[in-house]
Parts: sequence; structure tokens; C-alpha cells
Amino acid sequence: DTTPSKRSRIALGGLIPPTLIAIVLWAIWKEVGSPWILFTSDAFLLYPMVQVFPLSPLEGVHVWRWKKMHWLLSFFIIMGMFMLVSSEALKSVI
Repeated sequence: DTTPSKRSRIALGGLIPPTLIAIVLWAIWKEVGSPWILFTSDAFLLYPMVQVFPLSPLEGVHVWRWKKMHWLLSFFIIMGMFMLVSSEALKSVI
């Protein structure tokens, strides 16, 4: 029982930190080149990538209901990082 803005901030609090950790790990991987760091970065992006969609009961629905522009920005950042990290990981597989 809370306001839509507070629910949105709570949802973003669950989506943004793992994305930021993944970005830091990806940057470290670019310097070090260890495949385990890239794998860990990709693993940190799985939760936000699924939860960002605006479907109930996922977290993204609370952001969508409050401010669609915040949702769009978070969606592009999370999905962009997921596609970037996943494509880097697939280069070593293919």
C-alpha cells in the first residue's frame, strides 16, 4: 500500500543496481579479457532484462504506470546493455 511513484522508485531500485554492476563488470572485462567476468556481467543483466517489461507482476509495470518516459529510458539502457554483453559473449562461442 504505497503511491505509484514510490512503487516505481522501488522497482527501479531493483533494476538499476544490477545493471550498473553489469556495466562495471563489462568495462573490467574489456580491460582484462577474462571470459568469467563477461559471463558474470551477463548474469547480472538477466534479472533486469526480464523484469523491465511492463507486464504484471514484473517490476517494469510499476515504472510504466508511473512515468512511461522513465520506463522507456530504463528499457533502452537495460536492453542495450544486455544485447551488447550477450553479443560479446556469443563472439567467443560462434
